[in-house]
Amino acid sequence: MKIKAAAIALACTIVFLTGCDSRNNSSLPESTTSATDTAATTTAATTEITTAKTMSEADKQLLDYCNTEAESYLEKIKGYYGKTDISASDPYEFFKDIKIESYTCGNAVPNTIINDGIEYTTGYSYDVILEIFESDDDAFPVGTSEWTLEAGPDEVSWINLFARKGIRIDRLTSVRENSRDAAEFCYFFTKQFGVPESITDMQTIVPTVNSNGEFDNFVYSCCVFSFWDNNGSNQNLDADYIQGIINKLLGIDADLKASKYYEPDTNILNFPAHGGRWYYCAVNSDEYDELNNTHTVTIDFYADTAYLVKARSIKFTVEGKTDKDFKLISTEVTFDSGYKIAMGSI
Repeated sequence: MKIKAAAIALACTIVFLTGCDSRNNSSLPESTTSATDTAATTTAATTEITTAKTMSEADKQLLDYCNTEAESYLEKIKGYYGKTDISASDPYEFFKDIKIESYTCGNAVPNTIINDGIEYTTGYSYDVILEIFESDDDAFPVGTSEWTLEAGPDEVSWINLFARKGIRIDRLTSVRENSRDAAEFCYFFTKQFGVPESITDMQTIVPTVNSNGEFDNFVYSCCVFSFWDNNGSNQNLDADYIQGIINKLLGIDADLKASKYYEPDTNILNFPAHGGRWYYCAVNSDEYDELNNTHTVTIDFYADTAYLVKARSIKFTVEGKTDKDFKLISTEVTFDSGYKIAMGSI
């Protein structure tokens, strides 16, 4: 859902006199002030919104939704404190030991993109100040700390980010400046083949059976993954071409013509129209070794859409310097929290 943004002068202030906060496993700045010792105060949330008359009804509706979702998220996190019946599979269960005295959610700033010369508002960002009264978690130090919250339409959740202010999270599910770098290549692999376990020999990803359609599904993934070679344009369905590209990108040998999608009369792999899946993940690091001509890319996969709790970290080794030369060599699981990775699909 994207809502066209009018040229507006917007001031939106939201003050919530209750508490909540978040975690990200990146290095964190120190708490900005000392702990507060005042008694907890619960006050009904109040919202003050000022918009210019030129703001469209669609933008007003989007702003209202974002305000509501931001408040709901912060209240949800606050509500964990003291609970004893939280499932161990809930990535936010650690909040049961964190007492937030109060939080302030400040000015709503539009997040925009420009498409074909038209500016669209995709959501809003908020500066959040947390007053934490009780915590043994280094990610949520006692005292005052500053956070960034982003809200906007998404297929899975309206909360798109909650992280310590000043920490940059290079989200692969967002529009990035370099959409053809080694990290994007690795992410494109996971979108087609799933988040991998540790793989030292890429040939092992080729199914040896097809009793439940395993090999056909693999060939389908190969067909879509072959789009990397031409950046998704002029899609070539020739079976020999796709087989050659998969060998180039993954270094594997597989007889793709053995699948149900192969049409021998035309020598094409006629796979059906496809939707897609995505994971909430971000680039942790991407280092290029010129001597060995390899990228070492680490991607963090998150258990929530807010990029708050890491579920798993995968290190990918990619041969080649640029997008035209990439070949995935291996993968290694370097961290696994046991939480389910957050994902969406269409």
